[in-house]
Amino acid sequence: MNGLPITGTATLKYSTDALSLRYDGLGAPGYSITVSLSAAGVTTQTAEVSPLFVRGAAIRNRVLGLNGSGVPAANLTITEADYTGTFASGSTGCSTIANPSAISGTGPSTTFTVRGGVTASASGCTVSVTDNNPSPTTFNLPTTNTPITSGVPINGVEIDQVNVGVPSTAIAVGPDRFMYFVVPNSSMEY
Repeated sequence: MNGLPITGTATLKYSTDALSLRYDGLGAPGYSITVSLSAAGVTTQTAEVSPLFVRGAAIRNRVLGLNGSGVPAANLTITEADYTGTFASGSTGCSTIANPSAISGTGPSTTFTVRGGVTASASGCTVSVTDNNPSPTTFNLPTTNTPITSGVPINGVEIDQVNVGVPSTAIAVGPDRFMYFVVPNSSMEY
């Protein structure tokens, strides 16, 4: 309240008092809370607060990592508790980096895909999901793309991927004498 954390109940006494909710990101998909506001002589008002979640195996450290157009698209799940409306996907700065599919299902949970493009990018692309509430919520997901046919420069170092078809051992010396490792459940060696 008024910029300070509280637990349980807060009392607003003045018209300048402000109450805001900040989600800490620790709830599981489908998490929601009910907030009740009451005052003497008026009917209690309640509001349901449900964070919008986007999950998928290709999301690591809150970033969607894609591997170009030559590999299967990333499957993502959208979850928003107690929401039964539609969702819309979009992107910013992603024209040849990432291509999100249209979202055909409705809440509280549905899926969509994002396919990597032909352009490598370590930043600058954002895939978004928006619900259709009267006050819409948008989830922005930073997106990177490392096409299999090329690498992505990170701090001046080019990181390449090699599609080996069938994973070999977890760590090995590659044909160029560099260390290679396999991402679990993948046929990619780095």
